[in-house]
Amino acid sequence: MVGLNYRYLVNQGRCMSKYLLVRSPSSLVNDGLAGYGWPEIDFTGASNFDELMACFKKEQKSVGRRTKAIRRFFNIKKYDVVIVPLKRSFALGISTGGKSFDSGIKHGANQVVLEYLKDQQGQVIKIPRKEVSEALSTRLKVRLAVADISEFKDEIDLLIKQIQENGSVSFSSRVDELEVDSIDRFKTQLLSNVRSGKTNLESGGWGLEKLVLELLKIEGYAGRIPAKTERQGIADVDIDAYTDDRFKVAKLHVQVKHHKGNTNKHGLKQLIAVDDSDAEKWLITSGDLSEEVRGYAEEYKIKVMSGVDLVSWIYSKQAQLSPTARQKLGISAVPTLLL
Repeated sequence: MVGLNYRYLVNQGRCMSKYLLVRSPSSLVNDGLAGYGWPEIDFTGASNFDELMACFKKEQKSVGRRTKAIRRFFNIKKYDVVIVPLKRSFALGISTGGKSFDSGIKHGANQVVLEYLKDQQGQVIKIPRKEVSEALSTRLKVRLAVADISEFKDEIDLLIKQIQENGSVSFSSRVDELEVDSIDRFKTQLLSNVRSGKTNLESGGWGLEKLVLELLKIEGYAGRIPAKTERQGIADVDIDAYTDDRFKVAKLHVQVKHHKGNTNKHGLKQLIAVDDSDAEKWLITSGDLSEEVRGYAEEYKIKVMSGVDLVSWIYSKQAQLSPTARQKLGISAVPTLLL
């Protein structure tokens, strides 16, 4: 079921519309919204982009290399087409031009109002990624929070037309839907257990460091946990990893933080102080990362992985983890029925 916005889009305004991917909290979809971070900055308070940048400067918030993403999101206008990636699927909406702000939503405080494509029951249609081209499906995996996907305009328009005419697309089976729900519950519970210390990982961060090192070895790296006395001053690395694979970064310096809440800039500063331009630097934490910390990391070209991404990594490699690691995490090998 598609409303007047779509009819306008195809009849008059399509050539002027932008096509964007917005990596929004999925919880906002049912509310007809898509959100982008920065709970400290209310985008609706700025009349233009320069004014918004002045707000960041006034609040002393570093945007790092996120200026383009902020500009794209701030400039979303009526009739722009927005794709929001979900688990194995995505939702597709058309901007109504409305905007709002909710500081209580960490990674989606600034919001745009969307008219999502819905079925006859009024439910947002979740389009399986397998129903689109491999190129678009791959593009949906991009880690950018806000990305231009105008190159897929024709495919997206055709998809919208199909939904308008048929009221649906080809959906995954009920088992697929239940499996996604089951995976989400697994990841949520695992993250909660890791953060609260309800696993058998060694305390003091040592256990999480060993787990990350094992995951890196699965990825094809050799590595070690260096002594804390190896480097001077604030400089510190929890894991040094190496590979001779010509298609991978040859050397990694990794800081691992076993945190329950937000992870601050300290781990980034420890990595910044390590003088090694040949290595790629990573901050991996079981905690959350604010937009400010992410921006600071981008400014110094340090890659980050929050707790949500960490458990996704663990889940993707769980079958390759050692029995000891699986046992410490409380991961069972017993199959589970979904129906």
